[in-house]
Amino acid sequence: IYYTLMIGNDESTSNENDKYKAYYSALGFRPFKGFTAELYYDHHDSDSGHSDKDTYQIFVGHDFGPCKVGAQFAQREAEVITSSITSKHTGRIISVFSSGKLTGPLSLFLRGERLRFETDSAVTNIAHNPTYFGVSSNAKDIYFYVAGVDYEVDKNLHFSPNIELVDYSNKVTTATEEPSSAM
Repeated sequence: IYYTLMIGNDESTSNENDKYKAYYSALGFRPFKGFTAELYYDHHDSDSGHSDKDTYQIFVGHDFGPCKVGAQFAQREAEVITSSITSKHTGRIISVFSSGKLTGPLSLFLRGERLRFETDSAVTNIAHNPTYFGVSSNAKDIYFYVAGVDYEVDKNLHFSPNIELVDYSNKVTTATEEPSSAM
């Protein structure tokens, strides 16, 4: 069992500029060799008019030696005040991945993710998927896939050509948009 607890200023690498803090925690388990499970939570305070954010996450992974597999589920909730309306935005991600040694310095990696965004139905005058989640799309679901080959030139130098596919589906309209007949 391992754990992490931290209090930060939520300013990344900048100087602290207000009294609000971010709280981070993780609790992990390694019940047998190669297997890891971890629970994670963080909370970001903010002043009135900005968003408090909470992130919940669970990760499980196993290292089989020549092959590694894992899965992650995360949810971020943000309470946002816009024009005196408080709304709740939720972003969820499910991610699965695998990597395996092919031969010598050559490995293969695969990853697939589904992101889903939800907003209170009472709030229709703001973008459905705002930048609180770091994505500038108003798609309700985003699917991301990547596959590639990793060539280990040196212990600290890898060359990894890959192919990515991103699919934006289920576009959600706002009050100022008309639904598209092409959906």
